[in-house]
Amino acid sequence: MLVAEGIRIIEQNDPANANYIYTRRDYKIPVINRGDTIEITLLTTNFNNQRPVLFVTSEHKGVKLKYYIEPIKLMGVSQLSSTLLGLIISLIICMPIYYFICSKTLIIALTLLNGWIASLYGVMILKINDWIKKQLE
Repeated sequence: MLVAEGIRIIEQNDPANANYIYTRRDYKIPVINRGDTIEITLLTTNFNNQRPVLFVTSEHKGVKLKYYIEPIKLMGVSQLSSTLLGLIISLIICMPIYYFICSKTLIIALTLLNGWIASLYGVMILKINDWIKKQLE
């Protein structure tokens, strides 16, 4: 498998394989039961402007690995979800501002402020939703 290939490359001690040797990390997880999950976190720096690649494999039969791209997060929740939800809430908040305030400069100032913090509305709603789900469990 891949581990055996890695051991073979390391044992060759060929300087051309130095990049492989210095960037590869093998970990042994002694026990994994059905339904258990393993979280692998990688911190990487890239100076070549190329997207880093992480390969994860398992030698155990029956272990399924899924490719997953971590979404961009804003305060711990998905930025896309919070922005879309915040946009909807912001539009709802803008309606009474437009209809009940007579000063045009105040309307512009309040809608501008509302737009700046729109994604925070979404973050707040999503965090409250998560908190409620945890309380009901």
